Amino acid sequence: MSNLEHLLSLLGSQREVLSRLLELVREERECLVHNRTERLEVVIEDEVQLLAIQREVSTRIVRELTRLCLAHGLEGQPSLGRLIDAVPAPDADRLRDCSTTLTTLTTELQREGRITWFMAQRAMNYIDFALKLIGRAQLGAVPYSPRAAQTPASLQVLINNCA
Repeated sequence: MSNLEHLLSLLGSQREVLSRLLELVREERECLVHNRTERLEVVIEDEVQLLAIQREVSTRIVRELTRLCLAHGLEGQPSLGRLIDAVPAPDADRLRDCSTTLTTLTTELQREGRITWFMAQRAMNYIDFALKLIGRAQLGAVPYSPRAAQTPASLQVLINNCA
């Protein structure tokens, strides 16, 4: 396998990892929306594993890209764009297609990640709000229940149920 074919293979691996990561980020959002906490835990563990794989693949891509850039007389910071300009047209087209696909995936992953992060922040704010209400229940009536229902015994039941 030539160095270029090896780089293309690594870029294909990166595309697969990013595609799977995008699927997981979307599933993470669905878990948040539908309160599927057990599945959320599995999804997050899978994301962590994929990020470790992505880090390794990226390191290998940089190594191979550096070799190819040097082989084509390109000194300085190696980049896919510089390599595309230095290789013959058929190879440049293949590399450009990979670059376009990876850029699209990365952009979509960033967008989906921001949405999911925002939703997680909202969920944590809601939990914080609910805990503050529970904490205030010790001091007196809670705004969402009648005063008669707020006795120390019912407060303890509420706290036990929440814990």
